[in-house]
Amino acid sequence: MIGNDIVDLSISHIGEGERRARYLAKIFTEKECVIIDQLGNDDMWIWLLWSAKESVYKAVSRNEQVIRYAPKSLECLSIKNKSNSNYETTVEYNGEQFVVLSHVSDKYVHSVTNKSNFNQSISEVFTISSNENESEAIDHKVLMYISTNTKYEYKNMSIKRDRHRVPHIYHGDKELYYLSMSHHGQFGAFVLTENH
Repeated sequence: MIGNDIVDLSISHIGEGERRARYLAKIFTEKECVIIDQLGNDDMWIWLLWSAKESVYKAVSRNEQVIRYAPKSLECLSIKNKSNSNYETTVEYNGEQFVVLSHVSDKYVHSVTNKSNFNQSISEVFTISSNENESEAIDHKVLMYISTNTKYEYKNMSIKRDRHRVPHIYHGDKELYYLSMSHHGQFGAFVLTENH
């Protein structure tokens, strides 16, 4: 199970006071609000937890084949600073725990979960210009990355989405990789792992 999420920090100001409190209460559990309070008042922490939860949500949705909006059904239990700008968050869903790795820059937060093995997955972040169609731009960049770094030719691959809009990469009729894609503002991102 893989998932990823990206947040463009330049367009993600939450606000202050009542607006902020309402947003936090809608998205996060009481335990998560305590974690956010302990981390500080910077919006980045909110987006880090949100992105971790969204990454797990995408992995779970792929597995369950169900799309729903229920952010409090996922709960961030802990967050650890692994290095200057990399964090590890433990997220629980339905009694199962997921490890999420997040990278924070001054421009974005990108989170990846891979229930199998992080070492077997590849993830990338890239920019999308404002005149590009997000879905087409991401599809193109994912296929270009694969064709540049593998034996597969761009023209022989395609990305198809199932009825839940979950993307799959094919070479002819064979699914090559499990794939999760995301975009927000000027950034797109993906994570993929081989389909064994």
